[in-house]
Amino acid sequence: MDGGDSSGKGTMTCAMWIRRPENAHLVVLGKSSPSSLEIFSFDPKTTSLSPSPKAKFEFEEGINPVAIAVHPSGDDVVCSTSTGGCKLFEVYGREDYIKLTTKDLAPLQGVGPQKCLAFSVDGTRFATGGVVSY
Repeated sequence: MDGGDSSGKGTMTCAMWIRRPENAHLVVLGKSSPSSLEIFSFDPKTTSLSPSPKAKFEFEEGINPVAIAVHPSGDDVVCSTSTGGCKLFEVYGREDYIKLTTKDLAPLQGVGPQKCLAFSVDGTRFATGGVVSY
């Protein structure tokens, strides 16, 4: 992948595997310049990503993804951003058609850039760590 999509644009800033119930092999990538969150399918036979993303969310200019956490169900992705907040992305569909919807995580807005994100193994808890702004 060399840090960019099939057109060679973008620098990868973070990545994470997505485990889905239908055993689809998916990877979520955070990229800057241009800034986006993209989901690719992974082919274990060729050990390569799909040539184009299955789903994509473009961030506003000046906002870059910092870290990603994927819920154990594979249905939710949390992405922290360089502007000091986190976004929740809901993943819908199957490997051949994936859709991302987004909403802000109100408790994690304006708390400073969160550099570490993690869900508990059972998905009932979520932890962050980073720079706190007051």
